[in-house]
Amino acid sequence: MAGAGSHAAQDGTPARRYDELTRVKLTAAIRTENSQIMPIGASGTVLSVLQRGAAYTVEFTEPFPALENIEASKLTRA
Repeated sequence: MAGAGSHAAQDGTPARRYDELTRVKLTAAIRTENSQIMPIGASGTVLSVLQRGAAYTVEFTEPFPALENIEASKLTRA
């Protein structure tokens, strides 16, 4: 189970916050690759962990389908 902390690893890279298939929600609105705005609170599923937890690929289905790479600081557990 992934921890909720964001402590850095010994090499200075962020520690993983969320594992794959964890449900997360946005803490800030983002502009998608299609220039749509995904609102604060939109929830999705982590599909992959990027840069040891500095960012995540998240799949959203509501309010519209999207697959986006999102910085860890803009996510919280759903």
